[in-house]
Amino acid sequence: MLRSQILVVLLFSCLGQSTLIFSQNLVKNGGFELLTECPEGVSSLARNGVHLSSPTAGTTDIFSTCSSGKVAVPRNFRGSQKAQFGKAYAGLYLFSPNNYREYIQFSLDTTLEKGTYYNLRFFVSLAETSTVSTPSLNVLFTDGPIALGTSKNLSKNRLVKHEGSKYSFQKLTWTGSYINVDDWVEVKVRFKAKGFERGIILGNFRNDQLTIKRKTNEYRNGSKEFAYYYIDEVTLLKDAQEAYQMGEAYVIDGVRFDTDSYELSGIAKEKIRELYKRIKTIPKIKITINGHTDDMGSEGHNEFLSHKRAKSVATYLVELGFPNERIVWAGHGNRKPLIPKFTEEARLQNRRVDFVITDFEDQ
Repeated sequence: MLRSQILVVLLFSCLGQSTLIFSQNLVKNGGFELLTECPEGVSSLARNGVHLSSPTAGTTDIFSTCSSGKVAVPRNFRGSQKAQFGKAYAGLYLFSPNNYREYIQFSLDTTLEKGTYYNLRFFVSLAETSTVSTPSLNVLFTDGPIALGTSKNLSKNRLVKHEGSKYSFQKLTWTGSYINVDDWVEVKVRFKAKGFERGIILGNFRNDQLTIKRKTNEYRNGSKEFAYYYIDEVTLLKDAQEAYQMGEAYVIDGVRFDTDSYELSGIAKEKIRELYKRIKTIPKIKITINGHTDDMGSEGHNEFLSHKRAKSVATYLVELGFPNERIVWAGHGNRKPLIPKFTEEARLQNRRVDFVITDFEDQ
């Protein structure tokens, strides 16, 4: 899947390619790809992660395919795991005796809008050498960076010592098993912003006594209890229901069709899947897919091509699970140009597929 700090939602150019970004990931370096240099050892998050830090003295790690030894990908000092996306991910102790905890602190591109809904999502995987597992993972939203000298759990009592800061906790939902050591598991939350949020901290904020634990196959009598988790692809997006306006057309050029072809490429399908994940959460909507071409070619051929390309998008959305009765498509040839000019730049912008969301009336 696509990895970048920008999460692009989709759509299509009809013969050419350009880029129009619709939805931006508000988490800076949420994929851990931006590094000052390749990590050479453990405790590398604050040292090598761009826009990343730890709010405590806990020493979180970054793993990368450009590294070797203890922080390599896929095999490292805590097990073996490929990156969910890209070439890097982070790792931290969600549980270790004597309340030792590690955290990841992210900065956001902007302060969240008060009263607006957002979706936070990331992926986790239990390191296979862990002797216990735990679902005690949470997220703390802050109004700015926190820096405390303790290496223990970041409790509310300790947060009070950071004078002047605002913060709020959000409970996360696991969409899979927290004991999974083979695959990545999605963790997410939909929440309404209070209007001060400018940073995110991920980790276990509970003490040893309150942390829920489950012994793994690696546990042996007398062995140290610890739960180490890998984390990848942290994204924060404005909720789709907030982001899309009813009746407004949204275009994202970024997928190249071969000449006279309407077959979807692998990258195209990937971006359609991202769109599907966003629109499927909006209740009772109808989506219309519109295909367009530039002024080159005959009117009849452009009509045919724009129709088939719009249909290919709609068909794949239905295959993914979007209700067939709530999706329609149409080809408009070159009758509705975005830019009514005959320059190459105008033609590039006019070769597109857009989508319009409206209310669905059940017949």
